[in-house]
Amino acid sequence: MPRPSLYVDIDLVVNHPAWEDTGIDLKSFADEVVGLTLAMADLPEGLSERGLEICVVLTDDSEIHSLNRDYRGMDKPTNVLSFANLDSDSANEELAQDDMPFFLGDIIIAWETMQREALEQHKEFLAHLRHMMVHGALHLLGYNHMDDEEASEMEGLEIKILEKMNVENPYAEDQFVA
Repeated sequence: MPRPSLYVDIDLVVNHPAWEDTGIDLKSFADEVVGLTLAMADLPEGLSERGLEICVVLTDDSEIHSLNRDYRGMDKPTNVLSFANLDSDSANEELAQDDMPFFLGDIIIAWETMQREALEQHKEFLAHLRHMMVHGALHLLGYNHMDDEEASEMEGLEIKILEKMNVENPYAEDQFVA
């Protein structure tokens, strides 16, 4: 049975000017990527019938470094962080208020790390950005890669979603761009 149309409101915050130089409509890009991810993923109980809100923050290495250090104990920048509201103490209370959209959480992506990784991994920047948005959105839904079984499930779904956007398997060893 097909899932009813899912309402997703993406709040886009751009905290680093380099993101504006990508030449794309970042809001439409985030709407497309995150919307497709949520449409293709298994949503936790009760979420498919209501509206969802997500904040996507496009920032720099300095900000993500601070967040990574403060919340994960890792004193370095990273490509993407997700802060899932489903993990919060107030999630059950918010889920009970089914007359309002549920705030799923934040996806934060760092410009410099994304640029560096795309070059090092020989990936097209926007394909890599799509991957990190998909990856971050799946984390908001509770997907994880803490063990081999979880990683296999999450990566398989990422590959399937990215394929719908004509993005090659980001985990393939032989992926190169000219």
